[in-house]
Amino acid sequence: MIEFSVNMVNRPGQLATLARELGAAGVNIETLAAFSTGPEAYVKLVVDNDDSARLVLKNAGVPFEERRIVSATLHDHPGALAQMAEALAATGVNIDAMYLIHAGEGGMRFALAVDDPDKAECEQSEVDYMMTTLKGVFPDLELSRDDIVFKFC
Repeated sequence: MIEFSVNMVNRPGQLATLARELGAAGVNIETLAAFSTGPEAYVKLVVDNDDSARLVLKNAGVPFEERRIVSATLHDHPGALAQMAEALAATGVNIDAMYLIHAGEGGMRFALAVDDPDKAECEQSEVDYMMTTLKGVFPDLELSRDDIVFKFC
């Protein structure tokens, strides 16, 4: 997952133009944050097609930066965000930005921009290893991937 940080002039219609161009290229915006400081505006967004978005931004001549981000799904209960943030902090990972992608029965899915994505995200093989190990130690325990609350390694 990639976070695009787009710099634009702070005037009416700029966000509409950006959204229209991305939409015309078939790019769906999954989440965004937009803010301004005087004459400049900043849009940070996560999309479903990084390559197409990159091409749209380059062709438009819009200055942008990009960085890899990670995702996390939190169960909807008091303290869930604190637990996740504490788990990341304990590994030395700093959260630079956080965006809500989806909220529903399965919990809240966030995109997180962190200073060390490799440290904050487990490989699928690591998750497989943990699931196999848990089943070996606790054979009567019925676990599925849906039971995983955090995946930080």
